[in-house]
Amino acid sequence: MKRTMLSAIGIGMLAVAASPALASEITALTIDPIGTLVPGHTGVTITGKVVCDVTGSVDFVVVTVTQTSRKTQFGFAGAGPHAAIPCGPFVTSWTATPVIDFARSALLHKGKAGVQVDFFDALDDHLVTAFVFLQ
Repeated sequence: MKRTMLSAIGIGMLAVAASPALASEITALTIDPIGTLVPGHTGVTITGKVVCDVTGSVDFVVVTVTQTSRKTQFGFAGAGPHAAIPCGPFVTSWTATPVIDFARSALLHKGKAGVQVDFFDALDDHLVTAFVFLQ
């Protein structure tokens, strides 16, 4: 009987040691409605917030900004920080400053732009799109 109990306890301990650690899952991801143009209009600072179910970290993959002008010129800026940022059951602010691709893009200007951010948690991608006013 004693040997059976010790074997059961040993198996239980092995199961606990082999179970994966809790991973953060994104529960909310937002983009702030105002972006700030950098001098020379070659980039823009975009901000937002992220919240997760448990304390851990998530991967901030990429942010893109797309804008058109009256002359159908396209302004396109991107940043791929691929940075792990802390996340938990509290609001965490994130910031990125995508810059234009000089070979393919016009300068950015004041006004509305489309913004996409992509975060990755332990389970899947989280892609959010919003209109942001650049100033």
